[in-house]
Amino acid sequence: MDIFGIILPVGAFGAMAGFFGSWLRAVAMRKRLFQGEAVLLAQLRGDWVSLRPQWYKALLVALGPDAYYSPAPPEEKDNFRRLLSIMEEAGSIRSYSNPGKKELTDHVRALSHEYEQATRNVGMFLASLSNLVLGGRITPAQAYSVVGPDIALRSRQIRAMLGKGEPLWEHAGVAGSRAPWSIWAASLPGVTERILVLTDIIWAESSRLGDADDYYFLRASSVKNTYGSGRECRKRVIIHSLRSKSLPSAIRLSRHLLWSEVLPYRYKLNASSGGMSNARFRGNFKDVIIVNISWLGVFFSSLFSKQK
Repeated sequence: MDIFGIILPVGAFGAMAGFFGSWLRAVAMRKRLFQGEAVLLAQLRGDWVSLRPQWYKALLVALGPDAYYSPAPPEEKDNFRRLLSIMEEAGSIRSYSNPGKKELTDHVRALSHEYEQATRNVGMFLASLSNLVLGGRITPAQAYSVVGPDIALRSRQIRAMLGKGEPLWEHAGVAGSRAPWSIWAASLPGVTERILVLTDIIWAESSRLGDADDYYFLRASSVKNTYGSGRECRKRVIIHSLRSKSLPSAIRLSRHLLWSEVLPYRYKLNASSGGMSNARFRGNFKDVIIVNISWLGVFFSSLFSKQK
């Protein structure tokens, strides 16, 4: 009796000590993980800030030198205008045997290289960030903390930068994917796709946070639900997550994109005045059920469909 009276307290104390030791190890491991994430995000943010001058050059090729909202400094805009003038002059010479044509063409290639390199460097950074998200190493919220405010409203410009859409300006001798600064993207379709996936993820996070005017989110939700582009975006993110060998990311990210299709209910206050009748809201039970069924259909069809 006395022996059991000694053994039981000692055993209970040992179990408690073991549990407390395991808890301390788990806390220490979690702390190390947080520190590692903080270091990685700080490094990524620093890399992105250092790319700002090249990001401004990349935006120039999409917006043109006269766009009011172009962040490029005036001297950079002037340099780009000079390049365009030379491109226009070279384009006006029809005969390829004309020595002036060759000289101007070589000059254009030399001058446009810095803009091609700028779009390439920015694109490669965004593709690398997309890889981290697709592989589950960082969350959409963490990716947003790196580049979100800069690119959330720049999806059209990014598409133009990659040759996936027409530039948002007109100039003789310059047209879409034939422009010298977007040729690199045509040879790297996988990189281009991952960049577009990242823009979808960032937009959904921006919608979740409400970091832009309600009109943009309402219009995007209306378009995605009307034309089915939201479904295509979710299918694309699932396919690329699976290519990164991360099934949890495929589930999590495809669900995350619903933030841009089924909006937080606070946006409903401005829906009627904006005429966005096809926008859906999380406070509407019917819409949530419909979109969740749609999500399951997209997810399983992506699992068993042939990946292109």
